[in-house]
Order: sequence, then structure tokens, then C-alpha cells
Amino acid sequence: DNTFYLFKLYFLYIFSLLCKKGFEMAHIQIKINNLYPTEEGSYLLVMEDIDSGKKFGILTMKNEAMYITSFSFGKRPPRPSLYELFSDFLVEENYKLQKVVLTQYKNNIYYATLNCINWKTNVEKYIDIKATDAIALAYLNNIAIFAEEQVIIECSELYNHIINKMEEKYKKQSTSINHT
Repeated sequence: DNTFYLFKLYFLYIFSLLCKKGFEMAHIQIKINNLYPTEEGSYLLVMEDIDSGKKFGILTMKNEAMYITSFSFGKRPPRPSLYELFSDFLVEENYKLQKVVLTQYKNNIYYATLNCINWKTNVEKYIDIKATDAIALAYLNNIAIFAEEQVIIECSELYNHIINKMEEKYKKQSTSINHT
């Protein structure tokens, strides 16, 4: 039957497009809203959806928080960091960072990818990376940070009360790194 054959071709075509695209979900651009020290010695990195204003938190250690803050202000340490060495390595291998994507939140862990492209071969590469390292690399290389829509929905509900407490506590003594 021709109808079935056409349907099968259409299905295979759609399937090939989805495979090529990697079943990408909606990527929503996010930015750092603020950074707060916690009582446990870590830091709460508050991320914000640029369009909706929804906020969610990522816990990070002091050293990572220092690099993220420095890079977000365009400052670099006196000696090359591993972030800078990794960025240089990508350039030497003909790769350009395109964007960072927070892809998943599972068992209290954020998952992220560095989306790169080889400018000589046009081959895309997706590198699995810790979210805070991805954010540091994004600010170091001045590239956009995105999150899957589901990550923002789930984590903004999860972190909403914590962020509100932190904002109230540090209202007068903000360590804000709120800029684009």
C-alpha cells in the first residue's frame, strides 16, 4: 500500500532529523544572578533564566567560586589556571566553544556539556563536564550559558526557598556579580 510506504518514509525522515539533532530540548539562556557563602563553607551560585527571571542554585566550593567570579569580571589569575589551559588546548586542536548547556539535574548533581565545533572540519563535539567547571569556562571564553527547560523548572522549585533566605540574609552586604 502506497500510503503505508509514504508514512514509513516520512517517519524515517523525521527520525533521522531527530537523531542528527540529538533530541535537543529547549535551551534557555541563563546567567549568574548572585553568589552567596553558606554556613558549611561552600558557596551558592544563583543562576537566573534571562527571560522569566526564575532562579535556581548550584552549590560550589570556594576555589571554583573564586574562578567563576574572577572570570565573570574579566580578570585572570597571575598564573594560568586549568580552565585557561583547557581552553588553549581546544584552540590548538581547532575547536571553538559555542555554548555551555546544563542538561540534567539528577540525584543532587548537575550535568553539563560543552558544545564545541572544529572550525576546520565543521565537526561538532559535546564534552560532558561538571556544571561549575562549564560555567567557569563559559565566563572565561565569553560564551553563552544555557539550561534545558526541565532543569530550570525542577531546580527553581527546589531552590526557591533557599535563595529567598540567602537574599534576605545578605540584602545589605550583597556579593553580587549580576551582570551580562
